[in-house]
Amino acid sequence: MKISNPETQALFDALARNTREMIVVPNSWLPKEYHHNRDGGRSLQELSDMATVKMETETQHQKLKREKSERAENYRKQWENSETPLDYDEDSDKLYRNQLTFVGVMIKTGVMEGFDE
Repeated sequence: MKISNPETQALFDALARNTREMIVVPNSWLPKEYHHNRDGGRSLQELSDMATVKMETETQHQKLKREKSERAENYRKQWENSETPLDYDEDSDKLYRNQLTFVGVMIKTGVMEGFDE
C-alpha cells in the first residue's frame, strides 16, 4: 500500500515489517532448506528476506547462458559489420584451467607422459 505522506508511509512500512516478524511459521510447514532448528521456525519476514535473496541471485548456469548469448550477439554484429577476422573474447584464467585439465586427463589415460621439469 502506498501512502502519499512519507512519514506515514514509513510508519506503515515499520508496522507491516513488525507484524511479519511476529508471525512464526513452524519448521514442520517449511521445506528443509528453510528450517531454523534453533528457534523451531522462521518469521514471515525472515522467509520474505530469504525469498528475495534467492530470487535476485543468478545461478551459475544462468550466468553462463547469459554470457554465451552476449558473446554470440557480439560475434554476430562483428560478422555483419566487417570482413575482418572476429575478435574473440578470451578468459585467460578459464583457458588455463581447461588446458591443465586436458593435460591431466591425457596423462591419466596414458596418451601422454608426465614431465618432471
